[in-house]
Amino acid sequence: MAYTTDRLSLPASLRGAVYGLACAFWTEEPSLKPYPPISQPEFFEHAHAALYREMDSPKLATLQACLLVLHEQPGISGTTESPRIWALACQATACAQSLGLHQDPTEWKLPLWEKRLRKRLWWIAYINDVWTSLCHGNTPHIQEGAFDTTELTMEDLASDEHITGLPGYYQACSKIVDHASLMLPDGLNIRSSMAGIRTNGYFHIGCFALKSIIVRQLMSPATPESKSNSDSNLSKHFDLALSVGEEFVQFAAKLFSMDMKTFWTRRIKRY
Repeated sequence: MAYTTDRLSLPASLRGAVYGLACAFWTEEPSLKPYPPISQPEFFEHAHAALYREMDSPKLATLQACLLVLHEQPGISGTTESPRIWALACQATACAQSLGLHQDPTEWKLPLWEKRLRKRLWWIAYINDVWTSLCHGNTPHIQEGAFDTTELTMEDLASDEHITGLPGYYQACSKIVDHASLMLPDGLNIRSSMAGIRTNGYFHIGCFALKSIIVRQLMSPATPESKSNSDSNLSKHFDLALSVGEEFVQFAAKLFSMDMKTFWTRRIKRY
């Protein structure tokens, strides 16, 4: 919202990261066609320089910049999980803790929107810390018991977003029910529309990954004996596995080249 109303009020680091991620659309914007395109590395170089200065007195926008610079796409000769990414993830964790986001703000004398934003940013930083540590084979920096920030609610997630009022808004996003299907708000449901891929494609990929993990666990142990046993887990859930796989194939078949230029996290390789 702040970017829409007064973008110049945002720190240079956050604007640089936003512009860097958006530069993939340079050739798609008619007003920019007369100008030579600026590369993503050039944008991010300025964003990192600004971020270095702003870390002396971080704000919530500083943490947002820390989280966004993690998703600069690697060069042709680069690797997705380079040591630099681990260092940048540590920077985001340190920034979040310096802002006190590991403390629950519920009873603090802050505007409601800020409380919700602090909670969202903390859980993003937490997930980023855990996920990056897994990718790099290191121990997470945020340990259990080191924070008391409460879990997110749908109201926290919807704050300052454009999903309030959509059908299915009050459905839970994190419960696995009905044959291991994920209950998603209709705005994120692939079956309802493919129009949201350009803004939520990486989210759908994550859902497919989670479904695959669940189905794999349901079908274990996958032994030669279980294939011939109609009462085995493998046989019972085989149709479910095919259904999940078919849904993913349908999703991938509907992707366009433009979809691949939108925001995909660094860990999803861009072809």
